[in-house]
Amino acid sequence: MQKFLALVLIPLMLLSGCGGGGGGGSAPPPSTPTVATTSLAEGVVNQPYGATLAATGGTAPYTWSVSSGTLPGGLTLNATSGYISGTPSAAASATPLTVTVTDSASKTGTANLALTIIAAPPAQTIAGVGPNVVPLVVDSGPAGLTLTAVNIAYLTVTVCIPGNVPPSANCQNIDHVEVDTGSNGLRILADAPFNLTLPSAKDSNNNPLAECLKFADGASWGPIGTADVYISGEKALGISVHVIGGASGTIGGTVPSGCDTPAVLKTENTVADFGANGILGVGPFINDCNSGGTCTAPPMGSPQSATYYGCPSVSNCATTDATLAQQVPNTVVHFATDNNGVIVELPPVSGATQVNPAGALVFGIGTQANNALGSATKLPGDANGNITAVFAGSNYGAFLDSGSNANFFPSSLTVCPSPNDGFYCPSALTSESAKLQGTGTGSESADFNVDNANTLFSTNPTYTAFPDLAGPIPAKVNPPFFDLGLSFFFGRNVFTGFENPGTNAAPYYAY
Repeated sequence: MQKFLALVLIPLMLLSGCGGGGGGGSAPPPSTPTVATTSLAEGVVNQPYGATLAATGGTAPYTWSVSSGTLPGGLTLNATSGYISGTPSAAASATPLTVTVTDSASKTGTANLALTIIAAPPAQTIAGVGPNVVPLVVDSGPAGLTLTAVNIAYLTVTVCIPGNVPPSANCQNIDHVEVDTGSNGLRILADAPFNLTLPSAKDSNNNPLAECLKFADGASWGPIGTADVYISGEKALGISVHVIGGASGTIGGTVPSGCDTPAVLKTENTVADFGANGILGVGPFINDCNSGGTCTAPPMGSPQSATYYGCPSVSNCATTDATLAQQVPNTVVHFATDNNGVIVELPPVSGATQVNPAGALVFGIGTQANNALGSATKLPGDANGNITAVFAGSNYGAFLDSGSNANFFPSSLTVCPSPNDGFYCPSALTSESAKLQGTGTGSESADFNVDNANTLFSTNPTYTAFPDLAGPIPAKVNPPFFDLGLSFFFGRNVFTGFENPGTNAAPYYAY
């Protein structure tokens, strides 16, 4: 369950090393330079490409050349920086290239590489108005933010006190609710503002229920209420909803020590901290804790995301078990028919279209004419909902997470200086390529670009959508994972298929 908020920065530990000196004598002669680059990312016809060649050894500065073969049309090599860039004009399959690096002592090294340019993908179709479609917008966020939101897709939901139907006064429209394929359940910030008093969900001792939910960058605390939820033409009746935060004197006004700073990286109990008025978790599971039964109170230090509390009074909350029915569910699972998955559909963006681009969230997969899987490659997940990313010769647990506002992955790319040290700042646009593999069957390439976040933000202050935004995995995360966030969703229709415990069907992603 992952959530990275726009410009919410994760402090990283900086490590420094010191070399020892000693001994006389002259320095050894410089070594011969070696081309360190072993492969080149795929390019796409009519889309910007960038890849930087690297070298080790020898004596800098280096000079680069293509000594055998020819770069695909539209691409050039900068002899000084080793940067291959341009816009490919035609498809090319594994074009053989021999690149040569020459150091300042005229010593050389070579490497045989191959560069593939693939045809542009088929034209994307974004669903129009329909009972199973709700509009998405990637804009600057709700009122109350101290920083402009970037790469967050928002929708509007209607929450009602049970038994009421919109437009009743006992129903409220909540805009700027983030759509998140990396978590499960509907959560509303009390200061959204959210003015309804929902009936309390109760634990097995008839005490009001509350929850601490941990994300990758912090945790949120608040009571669990019961509500009827309406989204477009769909409805989920009598489900548990997490109301994050709350006024002093109510459940949620006193945050347990295990769900508060410094026990977690960041306490996210306000709109300003959360970056949204709420979050609709439409991840691959049917509940936010245990889809097979009771969610038990975790031991100290457990990685379990959801912890439930029974609260006899505001200041007296203790961890408790939560039955299957008491947990916060994936709202979509409770729809009548379009309940087996979702599709996040966002257009490709560039230039002026990076201001408030609009798309759609489609409910159901294969249940209507507008939600067929079609030619999308299905990537089944494991018991944790993860697939595998093969990247730079290593395997990582991976997921497609619309709740992350960038592609987060381990890399040697330069990290931005503070205050944007949650993102990468390479010296030039860099193309990356991973191979995503499902459990058992299914694989698909995942190609994306990484640009300098500081440059993106400073030169495009009105933009809200950045397809080339990426960042490092937080240092505290071990083992590291591969998180394709909203940057990856632009220009793709991304499917999240839900688990089905009744049939033992595994969750999956597809695009």
